[in-house]
Amino acid sequence: RCIECGFCEPLCPSHRLTLSPRQRIVSVRELARRDAAGEPAGSIGDDYAYMGLDTCAGCGLCSTACPVGIDVGDLTRRLRGRQIGNTARAVNAWTGEHFGTLANASRLGLSIGHAVSGVLGDNFLARVSGGAWKKNMPHAGKAPAQRTTAGDPVVYFPTCGSRIFGPAQAGSPQQGDVIIEVLKRAGYAPRLPQDFDALCCGQMLSSKGMAVEADAMSSRLEAALLAASENGRYPVIMDASACTTRMQKFLAASTNARLKVYDFHEFAVDALLPRLMITREPGPVALHINCSVRRTGADTKLRQLLKACVEQVVEPAGVTCCGFAGDRGFVVPELNKHALRKIHDDLPAGCACGVSTNRTCEIGLTAETGINFESVAFLLEKCSRPQPTC
Repeated sequence: RCIECGFCEPLCPSHRLTLSPRQRIVSVRELARRDAAGEPAGSIGDDYAYMGLDTCAGCGLCSTACPVGIDVGDLTRRLRGRQIGNTARAVNAWTGEHFGTLANASRLGLSIGHAVSGVLGDNFLARVSGGAWKKNMPHAGKAPAQRTTAGDPVVYFPTCGSRIFGPAQAGSPQQGDVIIEVLKRAGYAPRLPQDFDALCCGQMLSSKGMAVEADAMSSRLEAALLAASENGRYPVIMDASACTTRMQKFLAASTNARLKVYDFHEFAVDALLPRLMITREPGPVALHINCSVRRTGADTKLRQLLKACVEQVVEPAGVTCCGFAGDRGFVVPELNKHALRKIHDDLPAGCACGVSTNRTCEIGLTAETGINFESVAFLLEKCSRPQPTC
């Protein structure tokens, strides 16, 4: 269906680094033609593994500009899935079924990394890890503790990114604790799903092309959310836009319409702002609208939340998807760097912090800009703190 108009190219984070969506489609067409003709794939087949698959963020922003709605991210995931060997598939499936073990191992890896960087420095670790270790790398995260409190019940599922990757500065508040504090301040009684630290929405396997295994993870999470929400009686909040979007799509495709899942910033605008006393910050604060928010049209509410909290908001014009794309920022760090190459010109000298709605995006943004990016929940918590009275 691709007519090669090129409308997708300005939105693609890998355009002019490797391939654009249009060029990926043309390459796949040529590979299919050679295969049908019995011709060898040649150098195109070898090059496409990196240029076509490894450096595709899978963000789907191309589909928002495409006249016929082609999502090359979906194409990439299907092609990745076909190339997974039996051993790799078995390993990935095992990690999906034992996600709690993976989460603990990841936290341990972060702790060891910081111990080494404390002696040898971040630059050394970045070199030996091929760029996987970042400047201002987050410390190991902690899952929030279940608390009993009065108020209107609401289910909060801390996504794996916020549970594994903690703050950039040791001793700073954890994202899950901040969100629970804001919910309590607004008169809600947040409850956490049972065994939530062993659960994941399946996005990590979906991005690798393992759709069946990813759906199995989503199903386990769905069951836990149904139990915690008393069969959909109470709303569910998630704190990473990519994960929220995946679960919203998964639930919409199933026969279960009882669960109402909200991205944190959407719930904040609709249900928290009317209950909180906000003291606006002067700013400037940088705002990164990630690809999931752009695709779902939730950017209007995100800007509305920022406007309620900050007088001066800076939204870099030259950035679409940040290119971190879950694990891509660790595996092919050049994609993240290329995607953010224009952000520096749009950040004023007085911009001390930035916000977004995906923990991994914030890691890449922090590493590339030197400005601490964190969840918009931190900003809302700060602006809604009770003010001293005379």
